[in-house]
Amino acid sequence: MGLIGACMGSLYIGFRLVLMSPLVFLARPGRWLWAIHRHRATISAAPNFAYELCASKLDERELDGLDLSCWRLAYNGAEPVSPDTIERFAARLFSRGFNPVAMTPVYGLAESSVGLTFPPLGRGPLLDRVDRLALSRTGIALPARSDDTHAQRLVSCGRPLPGHVIRIVDVKGLELPDRAQGRVQFRGPSATSGYFRNPEATKRLLEGEWLNTGDLGYLVAAELYLTGREKDIIIRGGHNIHPQELEEAVNLVPGVRRGGVSVFPATDARTGTERLVVLAETREKVDLEEQGRIEAEINRLAVDLIGMPADDIVLAPPRTVLKTSSGKIRRAACRERYERGELLKAQRAPWRQWLRLAYTGVVAEVGRRGSHTLEWMWSAWAWTVFVAIVPFAWLLLVFSPALGLRRRIARASARLVLALTGLTPQVEGLSHLVGRGSLHPQGVRRIRNAAEATTTPLHPQGVRRIRNAAEATTTPLIVVANHASYLDALILAAVLPPRFAYVAKEELLRNPLAGIPLRRLASAFVERFDSARGLEDTRVLEARVRAGESLIFFPEGTFRREPGLLPFRLGAFVVAAHTGIPVLPVTLTGSRALLPDTTLWPHYSKLQVLAGAPLSAQGDDWQAVLQLHDGARRWILAQLGEVDAAG
Repeated sequence: MGLIGACMGSLYIGFRLVLMSPLVFLARPGRWLWAIHRHRATISAAPNFAYELCASKLDERELDGLDLSCWRLAYNGAEPVSPDTIERFAARLFSRGFNPVAMTPVYGLAESSVGLTFPPLGRGPLLDRVDRLALSRTGIALPARSDDTHAQRLVSCGRPLPGHVIRIVDVKGLELPDRAQGRVQFRGPSATSGYFRNPEATKRLLEGEWLNTGDLGYLVAAELYLTGREKDIIIRGGHNIHPQELEEAVNLVPGVRRGGVSVFPATDARTGTERLVVLAETREKVDLEEQGRIEAEINRLAVDLIGMPADDIVLAPPRTVLKTSSGKIRRAACRERYERGELLKAQRAPWRQWLRLAYTGVVAEVGRRGSHTLEWMWSAWAWTVFVAIVPFAWLLLVFSPALGLRRRIARASARLVLALTGLTPQVEGLSHLVGRGSLHPQGVRRIRNAAEATTTPLHPQGVRRIRNAAEATTTPLIVVANHASYLDALILAAVLPPRFAYVAKEELLRNPLAGIPLRRLASAFVERFDSARGLEDTRVLEARVRAGESLIFFPEGTFRREPGLLPFRLGAFVVAAHTGIPVLPVTLTGSRALLPDTTLWPHYSKLQVLAGAPLSAQGDDWQAVLQLHDGARRWILAQLGEVDAAG
């Protein structure tokens, strides 16, 4: 963070950088805040413990005259972020000009050239209250009830930087949905290719194109929440401490029982940081003098090996240190007992411990397997439905003689696929499609004839005839929608009237599975990379719209796995401005999670189709095109709830 984020960032961009020794800060934490005040700093970063020291240790006299109103970004990283700390810090320094929105929890690691996730600028900390018991037992971060006084609060570390992607996987490497706790993996242009001259560590790091962070967490709306570390690294004061080396050294201390040492972190509610705890079993009861000698020797080893003494040394009787059946130290379990104050309490009988452990393990495994089984069964069923319906629909589209019939077949098939898989989307705003513009005299005659041909005015067949006649004569419309999945076209086909033609990239013509049905549905194909051809294609689209056709555009032109609305191409808005036809902005949500890019195995997701009010260009010049483009994109982005990838 200091080398790349501060020093190299200052050289690359050219901002002023003020360096301060961490020893100066530790001696007098207030000097950090006064340095920000004196130099009018806008950005400064520190681990969570630094904010806690300032919030709880500074005397009010040290803060007299302090002005932190210049501080725009207070990055909080390098160790777990405490929600209590950031609230105490903001409350303590609010009267000194500190803006609580400036507090910016972030996440990074050296394997990603430090930075990986950042929250939106100016948003401030985002806290998630989850059911503590559900998270610990099932690994699901269920939102806690408002009256749950024991809820666990977790701080969002933000969203991945542009070009980077994060996913959460289980122990088998299967991707998990939102709010499911698992291993945090990432990929991106800043990712390392491996460790220097350490192929074994590199092998453990990489999982295909994904890199293991060693941390545990979950995602909510693309925001990362860390719940712990897969490895037992202790982070204290911004330092990473591996417990194994200190454990091995303490095992050699005279009076300490070999194999009965556990080094782990413990949360200190008073300081808001982690404490280094050494739990050591002694061979027998020791007197105060011998106990003091052992503690002094352990502290000497800690200073020699990690540069700092232990915060607490617990000398315990044999069999206090919890272990797995294979003899591995259960550091996390030792930590839990320590924090609950139960470490030195009498142990349960071994058979009761084994029984409880077996029961807990069985319940957890049954839950995991059940969840995976249900997800696998749904995915297999979705593929079965797809294979059973889509090829048959493909043949009907190829051999049906009339365009109207082919489009109704496509709509019915799409609706059937979504209904059978439980994916029927929630639709809002499609009332904007009804009554658009006025009907030509020929359309009026069609509706009158359809009504006269119906013996009973409210008979369903008559209603359908009138509706179909109206759909066939409605004023043309241009639909623009965001693009997040291969299934977006199928979703729109299911919810929109069968009078729309898709505008697709010309490359699809080289794929007969997609190109043939698209041609049979009278889709328009455009060239994306040749400017001359693109201009000619735009003129063809304008002619089709003037002839009464309605078109569907995906103006992003492509899609990707990571959330975010890509820049819009201008073709749809040029056609709308030149023809005077309204643009209907449509937002699709849930399809990215349903079938992400590069994935062929679907995951169940709730789908939504949200349509806004039609937008009309105020003229046919370039400025009118840009205004129409900005208005449609702004509305789609607001409903989507994702980052603006164009920025």
